[in-house]
Amino acid sequence: MSDLPASPKQVAYLSYMGISEAATMTRREASVRIDTLMDSASQEEWNWLYERQGEWLTDRFILYPDLYTSEFQRYLDDQLPDALHTYVRGRVTGAAETLTKAKIRKVIHAITAEDREWWRSPQRKEVFFDRLSRMFPGCCEGGPRVRSHREGPKIEQQRFSLLDHSTLGSLLRHYTEFCEPWEVTLSDGSTSGSPQELLESLDADWLTTQITEYRGDADGSHYTVTRKRLFGTKSRTFTPIWHQERHGWTDSGVGSKAVHYFVPRSWIVNPPYTSEGMLISLCKKAWISNGLPFYPVDPRRTFCRVCTSHHESWNNQQT
Repeated sequence: MSDLPASPKQVAYLSYMGISEAATMTRREASVRIDTLMDSASQEEWNWLYERQGEWLTDRFILYPDLYTSEFQRYLDDQLPDALHTYVRGRVTGAAETLTKAKIRKVIHAITAEDREWWRSPQRKEVFFDRLSRMFPGCCEGGPRVRSHREGPKIEQQRFSLLDHSTLGSLLRHYTEFCEPWEVTLSDGSTSGSPQELLESLDADWLTTQITEYRGDADGSHYTVTRKRLFGTKSRTFTPIWHQERHGWTDSGVGSKAVHYFVPRSWIVNPPYTSEGMLISLCKKAWISNGLPFYPVDPRRTFCRVCTSHHESWNNQQT
């Protein structure tokens, strides 16, 4: 298998990234070259490779349409709507109308009917937002979102284990402090909402009810609160549902000395072999489960140099 010629996709990607000998490589050689592509001693070369890697995500659909047919369809159906949803949620808060995938796809179809290659433009997010504001103005009528306190290193605050919370209200306030409203929704099957929405909508009796059980499994974390009543007890189990587009600074686990910037696995070109639900560091050297708040971190900690450079470039692209 290792002696087979490099696959067409390997050759396409490496050629685009400036590797002239890609067509003569074996599959194994190409795989190793892809994995080490960003290991450049030159900051100038690394910056070029990083920008080129970002452009590849859409340029491949134009340059190699036959090779990336399924990826292009997935991009239009899922990845582009997800990215646009995150963009709008990051730009507007308190909108009067809920922005759904169905609405996003209607706007995409309307723009595509006029210009089939609009998504190639660096201003595609602004183009989308302008059309969205005309088709679904309620989704755009709100205040500007304040820059998150987690978008850069901050002084470390006390970390609480989620198991340390004795009441449902304490847990919800914890999430409210460390999470953006769009990042996590809690649901018990009959009621769902952001932590702040639940703090405002649940009655005081439920908020002061003890957490009687914590359970973690393949489907996530589950918190059960049990309320004593005159004739028996009533229990509710809340499950946090984390948004797939979360990203932020944190360490990779207990005992870790380095702080990385973690993004969804789908944002990474040729990510490490992990499950789809994992968050991958921009340097591709660490990964974590998408299931905990991003806590502020002490600027005296060691911040990954590669993640920092990637994050600065990414921030510049958003402004």
